[in-house]
Amino acid sequence: MDLPDRPTLAAEIRALVARDQARVRDYFHFLLRRSTRVLGNPFNSVPNKLITLSLARSVGLRTPAFLVSDRRSSLVSALQTGARFVTKAVSDGIYLQDYGSGVGYFTYTESLSSDDVRQMGQHISPSLIQQEIEKEVELRVFYLDGTFYAAAIHSQADEKTRVDFRKYNFAKPNRVVPYKMPVDVERQLVALFRLMDLNTGSVDMIVDRRGDYFFLEINPVGQYEWISRACNYRLDRKIAEWLTGGKHEGARAAPTDGYRTSRAADVVVDDLFEAHR
Repeated sequence: MDLPDRPTLAAEIRALVARDQARVRDYFHFLLRRSTRVLGNPFNSVPNKLITLSLARSVGLRTPAFLVSDRRSSLVSALQTGARFVTKAVSDGIYLQDYGSGVGYFTYTESLSSDDVRQMGQHISPSLIQQEIEKEVELRVFYLDGTFYAAAIHSQADEKTRVDFRKYNFAKPNRVVPYKMPVDVERQLVALFRLMDLNTGSVDMIVDRRGDYFFLEINPVGQYEWISRACNYRLDRKIAEWLTGGKHEGARAAPTDGYRTSRAADVVVDDLFEAHR
């Protein structure tokens, strides 16, 4: 049988081969995770943000009120409450570096304004908005099998980084210091990681002006080198000790730097609106 003369069948066979290869790869990772220490979970490396928010609430963590809608009218109604909102990609967004032109394209968390909404059509792609939390400080937390290494990022003090610290101010970088979270918040996060079958990941959180902790998301393959360097956590060594079966050194008690760390996340914030399709 000459497959080039049967393009539909050829395409289906190529797809079948790709599926078979994926199944073999998954089986290899399944066996590997059963027989040795594996950092991360290849079956859950890109979790659904919306599901993660729901799971976070189920273990008692606060999350900002959020709305998913494909209608402009829903966004208008949200803004009419007087609350401030940010918008972000439902998935991973765009992270594209065009080396040919030397131009990079990236999506960030952005404030949502009435002007933004007015420029939209009546029907939009399903979009995620979250109530904007007035930050006292932003947290980036690296998790390693039960131990947390947290960094406090003073992003709120700079208008460029206030909404999204990834809009780095290289001329005047945000101050980053070690941070110790309350024990009950750590317990809730551990419960979330176990629920998601993850033994590592980077957590984004916000501490508001009242000292309440708000969970934003987990990146199972989040970067940690800059946290390690800024806070002197020596994470490379701790990861190596964990992988080789040694007992990795726990996080040292970090200075609170004047932040309140005794307040627990004890109430789950309700959605302002129901999700629309």
